[in-house]
Amino acid sequence: SKFCDRSTTPGSPKDWPERVFESVYLSNRIIVMGARPGRVVADIAIDEPYPRSDAFRTTPRYAQWCVQVSQALQNAGEHHG
Repeated sequence: SKFCDRSTTPGSPKDWPERVFESVYLSNRIIVMGARPGRVVADIAIDEPYPRSDAFRTTPRYAQWCVQVSQALQNAGEHHG
């Protein structure tokens, strides 16, 4: 999801969690890319019914998906370079 692209999306790190939340809510699949050279670091299939209700955002499954995506982004940043 383009919502979480740290290398090209303006904004500060405080904006990234909101983008993770929206990506998990809106996406069926999230691809996390590493930078230079560009490569797929994680391919996360959000295996939840779609379209999602607002109630989905309050479930433990939603929280687990958000943690998984956040960790993938963190790992991509650690392997940069």
